[in-house]
Amino acid sequence: MLSKEINHTDEFLEIVKRLALPKVEEMIKNDPLVKNNTCFLMSYGTILNDNACLRLALIHPQWNYQIGFYEKAVISMPSDSSNIESEECSAGLIEKLTNFDNYGNDDKDYGKNLFLSLYNNVKIIAQYFNEISQKSIYVSRDMDFAAMLSSGTVIYGYGESCKVMNGALQMSIIPAAHQTRYLTPEVFKEGKNISETMENSEKT
Repeated sequence: MLSKEINHTDEFLEIVKRLALPKVEEMIKNDPLVKNNTCFLMSYGTILNDNACLRLALIHPQWNYQIGFYEKAVISMPSDSSNIESEECSAGLIEKLTNFDNYGNDDKDYGKNLFLSLYNNVKIIAQYFNEISQKSIYVSRDMDFAAMLSSGTVIYGYGESCKVMNGALQMSIIPAAHQTRYLTPEVFKEGKNISETMENSEKT
């Protein structure tokens, strides 16, 4: 995917269907459970209501491998997690993570408070990430994250989860003018959001 510019979610979907799904179909022959436990996640920058933001999209068999967008926070656990582990992790994150609302008196205060809020939340996420990585064969101890500000600037961070949870987090600030597709995609034109349509059809 890094060999070409991708400017529309449909292009990402086409690559997944052409290159990844045939391999998934082969795996399903040996283990039918693979189908319902395999999905593809994509995050990218786009414009919503004239504001730059990050979006999370899933390509899931529940939606016949079409793209569904999530506009709210969602916690996705590895397929070898138990329901109890998923519930405990979700409840812990919902309880401990905080929204940013301390804007301060000026730009300097705003920047300091924003980074402090992000730093504290990432440490909490790293704690759970580290615990999950010790139980799941699908999760690495390495983690990274990206946060997009309303200005279009991206804050990118990474590190080993066991170190990040103790404060050893490496972060880079990437101004909008310096971004490349290797760190965050160019602003995408979005395809159709079919998640609500599928959810409504399942209820009827």
